[in-house]
Amino acid sequence: MDRAVAEVEASKNRRLSVDGDLPLAAQTPHERSAKIASDGLEGVWLVEPAALLLPISLGACSKAGWEPVRDGNRREVVEVRKENQDAFCAHGPFSDHGGQIMVGVFDGHGAEGRGVSHFVRDTVPRAARELYSLTAPGRGAGDDPELALTTLGPIHEGYSHSHGTARRAEGRRADVHRARAKTLKAAFLRTERALTADGSAVDHVFSGTTAVVVWLHGADLYSACAGDSRAIIGRRLPPASGADGGAAGQAERFHSVDTTWDQKPSRTDERKRVKSAGGRVARWRRNVGPLRVWKPTEWLPGLAMTRSIGDTVLSPYGVQPVPEVSYIRLCRADSFLVLASDGVWEFMSSQEVATFVGRFRRSRAAADEAADALVREAVRRWRRNEVVVDDTTAVVVWIEWERDGTGLPAAVAMSSGRSGVGGGGGLFSGSRSAAVAAAAAASREFAVTLAERPLLVNEDGKLVSFPVKNDVVTNE
Repeated sequence: MDRAVAEVEASKNRRLSVDGDLPLAAQTPHERSAKIASDGLEGVWLVEPAALLLPISLGACSKAGWEPVRDGNRREVVEVRKENQDAFCAHGPFSDHGGQIMVGVFDGHGAEGRGVSHFVRDTVPRAARELYSLTAPGRGAGDDPELALTTLGPIHEGYSHSHGTARRAEGRRADVHRARAKTLKAAFLRTERALTADGSAVDHVFSGTTAVVVWLHGADLYSACAGDSRAIIGRRLPPASGADGGAAGQAERFHSVDTTWDQKPSRTDERKRVKSAGGRVARWRRNVGPLRVWKPTEWLPGLAMTRSIGDTVLSPYGVQPVPEVSYIRLCRADSFLVLASDGVWEFMSSQEVATFVGRFRRSRAAADEAADALVREAVRRWRRNEVVVDDTTAVVVWIEWERDGTGLPAAVAMSSGRSGVGGGGGLFSGSRSAAVAAAAAASREFAVTLAERPLLVNEDGKLVSFPVKNDVVTNE
């Protein structure tokens, strides 16, 4: 193999989600798996704007990557289009409720990654819808095995009279967080169970997918992540001040607030968890590419993440589908959301993405225009830095605060049949006809500082610190 071809192969291996001495059967997709993804569509877009009460609009873009291959017996290397293994979805209203929407991005890998990502794209929202109905009063975890696996109980609507008002409010908030986080975790678990069930059309042993799902439940944002796809909030910053104390300019600036933390072997807590389960973490042949997860005594499968749906060859060694679930209540400075596969994040930091997408938000461009431009920019950076281009997918959600003369949001939407975490009134709680009356109450909901960050939802519904430290990339 000449030097050019060797460099191409080395570059491809650096960027693979799975690597190593894979068996031949794990390198070629099975015809049954191809049928799962035979629709040719990466996205499932079930959004009815007229039925949504949330002041949002959405856009998405997904493009297959490119990879170099040898041209027959010649030594020339040519570029060919890859099969796109990314997928995405948007469901709104979610669960037949105008105040809810669920959005997801899925990045498949392995020989049957496309089949897996499409299966997960279709199954997670359906499972979440079914499972959330089980959290209603009178239904317990024993009614469903996936809910029981999460060790979380149902929402409780009432409390004994011995509890004080503050205690009731605190317990209520914890119950709501617990139910929603439980729903997301159980949906991921149920999806992998369906994927691995007898008769499944997809080989899941050496193939899998990441999954990042956000559930906007009124103003309450829950983010569930397994793998290294990512979600961020684009938060509007106050205008910069000039030397005279005045505004230096009218252009809005945006700050990234990461709602998910990439689950890679380079993350200390995740590496420790995998190793404690018997998994081995190392670079390929000890010195090539990123840290990967391997079987204890074999150089396979070399997974570049510590959580995924599928990849069941590593299930005994700590790789699991259970997502981390974070929570944040949106404030009026929160202007947009971005969910994307690692095709975007490989050469763009979260802040770079927030700044880039913010330009389109500032110019009042459509969300799909911003998503398309972001994917094109990510591809441009891949071409500048590598000989391969990964599949690249982005979903952009504009949060379109409508304002009245006071500058407060005038558009509010119904959050849920149950009272929201923040209590009655406030943003996204109520109906459109109550918008003006709710504006004053909404101002109290916006009493958050720009330092507000997502918190991790614990098993008991309590919120704990979530010190997200996603990689900051400086390559342009």
